[in-house]
Amino acid sequence: HRYCGTVSVLKRAFDLLASALGLVLLSPLLALIALLIRLTSPGPVFYRARRVGQGGCEFTLYKFRSMVVGTDRQGPGITAAGDPRITPVGRVLRRTKLDELPQLWNVLHGEISLVGPRALDTYELDQYDKKNLILSVKSGLTSLALVSGRHAMSFEERRKLDLYYVQNWSFWLDIVIITKTIRVVIERLFRRGAGFADLEPALTRARHREALTGAREALTRTAEQLGPGGESVLAAHHVQEAVRALDSLVGSVDVEEVLD
Repeated sequence: HRYCGTVSVLKRAFDLLASALGLVLLSPLLALIALLIRLTSPGPVFYRARRVGQGGCEFTLYKFRSMVVGTDRQGPGITAAGDPRITPVGRVLRRTKLDELPQLWNVLHGEISLVGPRALDTYELDQYDKKNLILSVKSGLTSLALVSGRHAMSFEERRKLDLYYVQNWSFWLDIVIITKTIRVVIERLFRRGAGFADLEPALTRARHREALTGAREALTRTAEQLGPGGESVLAAHHVQEAVRALDSLVGSVDVEEVLD
């Protein structure tokens, strides 16, 4: 097995250098993606998933959250186009593979490598007849399956590519896969239908929601400041009615239509 000894040290050194450099150079993009997720969908920026790594050790894999909070365990494990669980920003992230960028931290931390077999869940690992071979190396941020059209493949085809990578690994194979991964991401970023058109209405709704929330808070403070007199009580009542109306608008999915 060629994935050992001095070559393994070289692979780890390359992972450290590339992941550290990537996190620094891509920090503005990472911050922008995090901001867009926060503005357009309530919940955390990152999605954390438990995966099985080298030697059978479990670790936490990081991704940018691309689905509505609480829906990741509903329905099929593989999402389809138009899946309502996917957020507008998440749709862009998934199509361009940018949701995988936080895994650079996993690479830096030594839990995965830049290139390797796809990180597996426990139930997926059980479907590998050569699981010890897969677990002999680190999982990868990118993989041979990913640059070969992963979503168009069956699980069996992906498994064969993972096994081929482990059995035929070389440093130059990693370079080829990384180069192809960069090309795939760039092509998907500029491909028509990448999902950027979904961002504008999502950001508009976010701005409306923020404005409505601010108005609600202002009215709430006004109601608290009104005195206990008769006219003040009536005014406070009207203010509270307005607050309730704003509450319904803030929680409305069609807030833009309501405002129109």
